[in-house]
Amino acid sequence: MPDDKNPPLMSSSSPSYERAREEARHPSDVGPAQQVAVLEQLFEAEDNGRLANLRAATTLKDPAEAHTRADGHAAHQHALAGMITALGGAAPREGETRQILAHGVDDVARAPGDSEVNEALRLVENDLAAAYVAALTDPHLGDAQRDALELLSPG
Repeated sequence: MPDDKNPPLMSSSSPSYERAREEARHPSDVGPAQQVAVLEQLFEAEDNGRLANLRAATTLKDPAEAHTRADGHAAHQHALAGMITALGGAAPREGETRQILAHGVDDVARAPGDSEVNEALRLVENDLAAAYVAALTDPHLGDAQRDALELLSPG
């Protein structure tokens, strides 16, 4: 039995229900959100590569190549951030990225010498290449996005 002194906060004609009904009749396009998610994951993967190379540069006898690779990853992040922004998203800020590659900074930090550091970096780059392969086969991306990712893809 309804309580006339305390009516419900929501009724069948409340704006929330109306929005839900409208969404059911005309669902929103989730394509851009999926595209942003794929691109953000690549952005994070590039950040993993950048950070691994920066860490390697602190231990290698000749850090120039690691610095060059880190700069390349940063440039790829910048390009991916532009693609994300064009879709209405926002790329993660410094410190907001996750370690998503199987290998990364910790593997480089544990490596005792130059050859082991370079092996750890090779594994990071292999993981990054695999992330690009997965993204390039994602059904939510369009041809123009795939073309842009092909240019950024390692190897």
